[in-house]
Amino acid sequence: MTVGAMLLTACGASGPQISEVQSLEPGTHAKALIVLPVGLAMQDATSLDIAMRTDAVARWLLTKTPQPLIGPADFSLLHPVDEISVVSADTDLMAHASELRLPVREAIVLHILVTEQRATNVRDIQDVRNGDPKKQRTFRQHGLEAHLRTEVWLSDAMRGRRLAGLVVETTDDPTDVMPGGDPRPGLTLAIQTALDKLLEIAGPMLAETGVRQTRGDGLVDSLPATLAWAAPGKPSWDEANKAKADVVREAAALALWDRVAPNLTAKELFVASRNRGVLVRKAQGDLLSGDLITALYGRPLTMAYQLDRVLQVAGGEGVRAQVLRSGAVVDVTLHGPLVPAATP
Repeated sequence: MTVGAMLLTACGASGPQISEVQSLEPGTHAKALIVLPVGLAMQDATSLDIAMRTDAVARWLLTKTPQPLIGPADFSLLHPVDEISVVSADTDLMAHASELRLPVREAIVLHILVTEQRATNVRDIQDVRNGDPKKQRTFRQHGLEAHLRTEVWLSDAMRGRRLAGLVVETTDDPTDVMPGGDPRPGLTLAIQTALDKLLEIAGPMLAETGVRQTRGDGLVDSLPATLAWAAPGKPSWDEANKAKADVVREAAALALWDRVAPNLTAKELFVASRNRGVLVRKAQGDLLSGDLITALYGRPLTMAYQLDRVLQVAGGEGVRAQVLRSGAVVDVTLHGPLVPAATP
């Protein structure tokens, strides 16, 4: 096992710095990946922040790795997110292992922890244009800077032993946001940088070439399920907003779709906002655009990685799914891998 430090010089002296790199042991292979909720040791982090960051990580893994994924929709946490270290002891995943039909004990766990320290900088800038001695000759400039430390580690599920990982340290301006868009683009970049570097370090384990690299394309995770998810010690988005008027709460929820799947049609928004399930945006297999997959074998479905995992386990047998189509529930048999139809 190799441990070392590395500076990402391409980003410049003030850009992300990669340190505490731990390389993967030769021959290590993951039969499944367990995605823990992203730990946000940050000021005012909410359950929604954690859930959306975690969903984005899962989507990234679907496009970059071939292994079946197990995520927060499949288990519950027994401790706060940033205190989880051993999956077998700190979650109830092992109680659901038989349902998943995967070798959970041989799975690799992905931990992401982001720690933030904020500093406010205030300084005077001289107004050289002002010649009136009765007027103030300086401007006051206010700056808010955050230091982000993003830890990304792979570990084994049973003992929590670290197998590979790294730390990214960078700065960010928490006020540099676009209304209605990503609330923290600097945080997004820090996590993405860490994940990309992790793929370089653990490539042989995480990304076997030529295997299911299009999975999850054209599928949208259930936002109603995300809004109902609560991290230990933090209310869910639904709980935090239940006192608001219905019209205000519904408008706020609709606005969040732009972070999940921009430019949904009015029909897609209506169906996906009122029902839990995976929305199909691109026709694939026996699925039509606008379908909402609500269950597999009668069990509720909320995340694309759950669908992909079941399809992998089923192999050529196919999977019986319940789909909400044009207001009616229909049974559809799905075969993987799902590949969206080419757009003319």
